[in-house]
Amino acid sequence: MKLTFLFLAPLFLIGCGTTQTYDGPKRPSSELATIEAVRYVKMGMPSRMELLLITECNGKTIGTEFKGYPKTIDVLPGQTRIKLFYRHNLDKSLWEVANSTGVITYDATDGQSDIDLGKITFCTQAGHDYKLMFHPALLTGKLCPPALWVVDLKTKKIIYGSVPQEIKDPANIQL
Repeated sequence: MKLTFLFLAPLFLIGCGTTQTYDGPKRPSSELATIEAVRYVKMGMPSRMELLLITECNGKTIGTEFKGYPKTIDVLPGQTRIKLFYRHNLDKSLWEVANSTGVITYDATDGQSDIDLGKITFCTQAGHDYKLMFHPALLTGKLCPPALWVVDLKTKKIIYGSVPQEIKDPANIQL
């Protein structure tokens, strides 16, 4: 159990909770849209992970290596522009993953790879929850930049991108 915890240590750099992306006082959830970035973790030796990291929303930096990356953000309704990175450790050896956790030495960049996915733009509505999704290489076996889609969890509609045909539930992919 201790060893598994150590292999997942880089995930702790990824923030939890919801991050406010707009200026001013906190608003009621009925006036906001919530966006969640999906994360996939497969336990094992070594543990494998694929995640979307939200680094920017509407021109405002909200995620960095030092302060972490939010999994969920609150945005004002309307056109939303998000900058994303795809982080994984699928092409890393057990040694590289262990080295990135501090078991041997600490170099977080050894145990993961980041791919800049650029910016995506879509329209949000107040009171709706959205999920940024992709088909994980942990299931497909193909390590390449993922094709993204955004699903409105309230209406179950895809509002950005397209879903691969083999996906039965575009809002929930189980490993």
